[in-house]
Amino acid sequence: MYICIFCSISVEMGTHAELMEKKGIFYNLVDTQSQSSQIIGIA
Repeated sequence: MYICIFCSISVEMGTHAELMEKKGIFYNLVDTQSQSSQIIGIA
């Protein structure tokens, strides 16, 4: 279970799969991290 907090407010809660499916804040965080990793050659 993950809880996504933005400005000290819980805005999303669910499993990894549920949050990715919602394509909300958590999805954007994971997507941005993935893109950054690809750019610098980590992944």
